[in-house]
Amino acid sequence: MDSRCQQRREATLRLWDFVHQLVEGQKNKSEGPLTFETDAQGYLIDKGCANPLENFWTRTGVMVVLEKVISHAGTEKPEEQLADGAYLSEVSSDECPVPHGLPFSRARQLISFYTMSQNPNVADLKISSPVPLPPLWVRCDGMDPQQTIWLGAEPLSTGNHVTGITLHTVTSNGPLSNKNCSADLEELKESHRRRHHGSGLRTKGFASYKFLEGTLLDSSSLEDTSAPVERNIYVDFAWNDVTKVLQFPPPTCAVTLKFQMACGGLFISAYEVSRELQFLLALAKGLKTGMMEWRKPSGGKSAVDLAQKLLKDLKDEANELMMSRTEIHEGSKGLLRELIEDYHRGSTKTVSLSGDTPIQMLLEIGLDKMKRDYVNYFVGKLLFWNNEDDYFMSTSVNLQEQVRRVQKLHHVLEVADSCVYLLKLDHLDLVFVTQSCVKYYKENPLNEMHVFELPVKRSFATDLCRNANLEIWRVEISSGQGQKEVKTIWQFSSDSPAAHLNRKGAGLLDSTEVCDNLEGTHFATLAECSQVPFFSR
Repeated sequence: MDSRCQQRREATLRLWDFVHQLVEGQKNKSEGPLTFETDAQGYLIDKGCANPLENFWTRTGVMVVLEKVISHAGTEKPEEQLADGAYLSEVSSDECPVPHGLPFSRARQLISFYTMSQNPNVADLKISSPVPLPPLWVRCDGMDPQQTIWLGAEPLSTGNHVTGITLHTVTSNGPLSNKNCSADLEELKESHRRRHHGSGLRTKGFASYKFLEGTLLDSSSLEDTSAPVERNIYVDFAWNDVTKVLQFPPPTCAVTLKFQMACGGLFISAYEVSRELQFLLALAKGLKTGMMEWRKPSGGKSAVDLAQKLLKDLKDEANELMMSRTEIHEGSKGLLRELIEDYHRGSTKTVSLSGDTPIQMLLEIGLDKMKRDYVNYFVGKLLFWNNEDDYFMSTSVNLQEQVRRVQKLHHVLEVADSCVYLLKLDHLDLVFVTQSCVKYYKENPLNEMHVFELPVKRSFATDLCRNANLEIWRVEISSGQGQKEVKTIWQFSSDSPAAHLNRKGAGLLDSTEVCDNLEGTHFATLAECSQVPFFSR
């Protein structure tokens, strides 16, 4: 064996060991990626994480991504060397650095090593436990003539026996003038036939319209500052039997409304309620940290004045609370409940206005009021059923958890209000949205960036898209079945198709039906694949 073959064999074994190490979980995900041979770093993306290639490749499990090592000038922390030449990067996952692509030649070399490691016919590798590895995708810098942005390799297997491999290539041009759109559907289909010698081609179309971008809200909140509020609404169309590139979605298409609504907005009825919530959040934070921050609202009395008045009135209103609102606090385990129980036993205690006691009682009263206001709103509009409010009304959890649940309830209210004012949803759709939000928040923490989905009629979506912009148009050409299925995907988009590309478009696409009339710029992306069988010797 000559030296070049020996070096290639050693590099292949190192890459196999590196990927195997990622799969076996020998590093903590929070500690950052592992470095391979000084110039590349890799990490595992499991089932619960976002797929960076979701528009071009359907993932069924975990995947491994390799990219260029990001240098951090000025850092004095050395990388920790692990077994088999791998290094542990000091980059924290919280920093979320922008990924970088490798040169095409290096990416192709890594894919070649990976392919050799999966080929059972390469016997001299002597891999101890030859099992199929997860698919490998390598980010490319797009500097080659074809402007390649991804190279991928995906084993074909029967059980634990690898029978072949699927090689993927994703190339992208852009930003380009929209008037330069030259793709032709028949040419794309013919290219697919030549590559795969397939018959019985199938085509699927997809279009995504963006209705509303993030807006700048003059919040008039307790902080009295302007803050960006993310409110994004998308309408996705999907259909079979595409007739031409940039075809307008036909009447037979399936339509899904997707929306992400952050809290805050002057146009919703929940705005005043949100100011009450902000005050309660300040109280909750003060109880938790032991330091109370009194913030000044944009108008009227300061938060200090408001709190002092509430504290002064607390004693005056104690008798009223005890006599006429006892039922409101049934099941509560708070200080106010204890005060009422003492009163009914003939023991009246003096309420101290020092320490955390008044803050806690104010928080309890506020939480009680807001929970009932929210639930009454939903029940009154037939959006929220009585048997579903136990989670949000419960006082069996501590105050901080009650605050978190009220925050969730407020987000549900803002989503519902936004769907009424912005989207004009009918009652049945509004019920579906509200119930989806409630179900999500019973199982997940507060997440204002979560995207909720709603199937809608095409007629509704067509009216909505009159005020929308086309963001993505995509056609998928496929043939074969199961593991033998192969795809060619062409996409027209307003934004860069990969996070590691330093290219930006000049705006959203025009929503006209024909390419010649499109304004602005776009990215044209092509994803192709080929299958290589490993014949047994």
